[in-house]
Amino acid sequence: MAKELCKRHDIHILVTSGKSDGNIYNIPEEIPVTIHELSLPRKVIRNFFNYIAKKGFFNRRRVKSYKKLMFLKKQRDFLIDFIYRNKFDLVIGFDNGSDFWMASVKDQVEVPMIGVIQASYEHFFGSPSRGNYNHEWIFQHLLGKLDRLIVLSDDDRRSFAEKLGLDTVKVYNAHDMAYDQITGLTNKKFIALGRCAHHKGFDILVEGFKIFAEKNSEWSLEIIGDGPMKAELQEKVAEYKLSQRVSFHPYTNNVQAHLAAASVFVFSSRSEGFGIVQVEAMSCGLPIVASTIPVTAEILSDRGLAIFYETESPQSLAAAMNEIIQLDLAQMSQRALSYSKNFTAEEIGKQYESIFYEVVKCVPEYNI
Repeated sequence: MAKELCKRHDIHILVTSGKSDGNIYNIPEEIPVTIHELSLPRKVIRNFFNYIAKKGFFNRRRVKSYKKLMFLKKQRDFLIDFIYRNKFDLVIGFDNGSDFWMASVKDQVEVPMIGVIQASYEHFFGSPSRGNYNHEWIFQHLLGKLDRLIVLSDDDRRSFAEKLGLDTVKVYNAHDMAYDQITGLTNKKFIALGRCAHHKGFDILVEGFKIFAEKNSEWSLEIIGDGPMKAELQEKVAEYKLSQRVSFHPYTNNVQAHLAAASVFVFSSRSEGFGIVQVEAMSCGLPIVASTIPVTAEILSDRGLAIFYETESPQSLAAAMNEIIQLDLAQMSQRALSYSKNFTAEEIGKQYESIFYEVVKCVPEYNI
């Protein structure tokens, strides 16, 4: 979004880590980036308060103390000074940590602020393993201070309204694919892309492919990504004697080449705020097999480009894999390509800008 919006606006990016990461997002050189690295003691303090928050410490009575404990005066003063020194007309947070930080100084800053929530309500609060489990009062107290709050789906818009009383607006995530690498549907290959973590559902994918492969000897599976479950998944593939048909590759910046070399994308997530990989897959012309989580139903249903399976069922996934390869993949591919153009940075940028203009009272040009 920064690459798209900087065509019309002055943008400055502030991050709290990344000194040695390089320009991993290929941010244009004309966009200044400031790194405010948190000290090790500060990170320890942050982790401690996140831990006790997950235990329910910051209830209705204690929630107001969260911002002072989580964001010490030095950190809050830095952000206030940074905003005023650069004369920003609008401040936007693109994850809940940034949103909380902004909200901790909102009472002292007159500049409009917009928060963007990049994960689903279920991802935050669905189980004790979630990073923001038991943070409901914190979300309600802090995020309610912002001038506008953006979520990634209609389902989350309803959840945040009904369960936390937070009024939000939905804007989907955008892709930046160039449409220069499109599948030829010549390789009988399924592909999945993402971090090898529990919520991505790759364990269900491997189990489902095992069942599918018992009756199909032609199609293969490629999984792109790294993460804590990768070794376990590889061991399971070896146990099933599928190493010749299931391959693993590390994360790459050139996902288009891998997507274009496949014929069907499998979106196996158990929970997602949005799941940009499904849009990236469509932009390469891939039909999709998708889990039945709310965001996939919202985005992919009735489009003629996806087959759904029951999220926790390998048997249902295997049946969906078998079903989709019997369909007209070329026709589904064309529908995917056409639909994906609703999610380009240019199209989504227009939606963001309409919200920006509303928040800053229709000022035609401003700094972000």
